[in-house]
Amino acid sequence: MARPMVLFRDDLRLADHPALSEACKDKRDIICLLMLDKGPKIRPMGGAARWWLHGAIASLRAALRKRGGELLVVEGDARDIVPHLARHFAVSDVYAHYRYGSAERDVDATIGKALEQDNIGFHQYHAAVLCPPETIKNGAGQAFKVFSAFWRAMQAGPPIHPPLPPPAHISFIADAELPGDVTAFDESALLPTRPDWAKSIAEVWTPGEEAGLEILRDFTENGLADYNAKRNFPSFEATSRLSPYLRFGHVSPKQIFHAIADKRSRGKARFQSEIAWRDFAIYNLLHSPDMTTKNLRPQFNHMAWRHEPNMIRLWQKGQTGIPIVDAGMRQLWQTGWMHNRVRMIVGSFLTKHLLTKWQEGRHGSGIRWSMRTRPPMP
Repeated sequence: MARPMVLFRDDLRLADHPALSEACKDKRDIICLLMLDKGPKIRPMGGAARWWLHGAIASLRAALRKRGGELLVVEGDARDIVPHLARHFAVSDVYAHYRYGSAERDVDATIGKALEQDNIGFHQYHAAVLCPPETIKNGAGQAFKVFSAFWRAMQAGPPIHPPLPPPAHISFIADAELPGDVTAFDESALLPTRPDWAKSIAEVWTPGEEAGLEILRDFTENGLADYNAKRNFPSFEATSRLSPYLRFGHVSPKQIFHAIADKRSRGKARFQSEIAWRDFAIYNLLHSPDMTTKNLRPQFNHMAWRHEPNMIRLWQKGQTGIPIVDAGMRQLWQTGWMHNRVRMIVGSFLTKHLLTKWQEGRHGSGIRWSMRTRPPMP
């Protein structure tokens, strides 16, 4: 009897979840596994992301329990754990979504080979993008380098598929208990304790699919009309604030794209292009897998960067003396999020004024849910 396993990673939702929908076909009993991958080269989550993940797990688990199921959560090297659990539960197929980072793709390739050796199917679907990245190429069959051309090609291509509804029926196997050599993840370890610096973040955000869809509805009805005119001004609450919900897959880009597709609004075209920008970033990552650590333009390899730890620390704390820079960094510290235009200013100040390598800012700033450490602000 077919026993599918659904592998959750950065897609913590039930709606528009192709892997879940395929696994639930023919009313098969499924196993739901959330794999927190700690394999080599997988970038560890920072403090704010871990806080968010705690709430995201609780939200997904509650949604599955309403349907009579359970969520297994395991942390470790996915290359070993996923095949081991697939054998333990005697599953016939593992269903998951594509990931686009180089390290993540290597992990999934290893998982696929291990499952194949055990005659277990490994089925992956594109769920984090509007269009499969490999389908967008220029006339010469090569990757686009410029967003405007990429966006025109996407618009000229096949229509973007509408999002899938949640499965109408989900059945779960009754004996989904972890084997003795695999320990369930202690989710309390995701929360800060000494001190509990996340209180200010919790006042602003509610993780989960339900909260994400509510924010999308509110923005569609009340924010879209003014988006084009006000999105560049940090003093306005004019952006969607959907970024963390996209990051953890509470909402999908297709859900957002189609939520505004029928709207007659001046902000519609601009906001759809901004969602496409996210696709373009993933597209670039797929074609330039080293871009998270190396310069895209080799000429910048010869820059004479400074290394002044004290100035970097002042930048991190929002104590540079430049009001807009400091306001942005303090907003990040307090809420885990920063306005998009302020992010540009903050990054530009670090690289073009402090002449600090962008890699140091990436690892030390914590911009948008990537904080490695999160001590309290002084």
